[in-house]
Amino acid sequence: MNESPHPPQPIAKAIAIAIVVAALTAAVYVTFVKGCSDLVGNLKDHVADGGKKSLELANQSYDLAKRFSTDIDNVIHVRPKVTTGGKTVVEASQSIAEISLVTKPFDHTFYWRSTWLGSTKRIKLKGSFIAKAGYDLTRPFSLDVSEDGQSIRAVVPPAKINSVEQTDVEVLQEENGIWNKISPAERQDAMNALLADARKALDETSLLADADRVLMDRLEGAVRKSAPNATIVREPSPLP
Repeated sequence: MNESPHPPQPIAKAIAIAIVVAALTAAVYVTFVKGCSDLVGNLKDHVADGGKKSLELANQSYDLAKRFSTDIDNVIHVRPKVTTGGKTVVEASQSIAEISLVTKPFDHTFYWRSTWLGSTKRIKLKGSFIAKAGYDLTRPFSLDVSEDGQSIRAVVPPAKINSVEQTDVEVLQEENGIWNKISPAERQDAMNALLADARKALDETSLLADADRVLMDRLEGAVRKSAPNATIVREPSPLP
């Protein structure tokens, strides 16, 4: 009796099912197991690359912050506090309470008079002075450097008149009244009033604006030595 060349039908079905199951298993493995493994690997690589770039940027901003501090110290002879990424890179100078960036010589004339019972005595004085304007460093003075080093937030106190020194005084007029004479105390009062009036007159000059201009020009020049395209945004120092 001749044998059939084909396996019995139940065996053929079992083989077909086994092939399908094997194919599905392979597909599931490729799709889910290997796919997930590759995805995890890619994510790890991405995270590693991102962490490396973040570290490089942090190191870059740290180095720039140190250079900014040194260059600023060279031009204004004081160090601001320098931070980046919320961390302090350089502490502010502690030994200097104020800096003067603008010196202005000027003359000022003052009139003093006093009248008693219709009799007037007069003094006219002309003083020569040297005024200095700058900043109170007991108030916050700091720079915050962005991660890429291209944006700097500068916190600066307002400019102020640090000193007014009288270098000379000339009496242009000294006239006694008919029955009231100028006393030594009144002469000294007039001298003191000359200095006070000279200080007040400085409020109407550009002295404080000149100090601000000098400071910002020097800050920008120092910063752009290391970061030519950096921008500086000034913010007022908080009140003490």
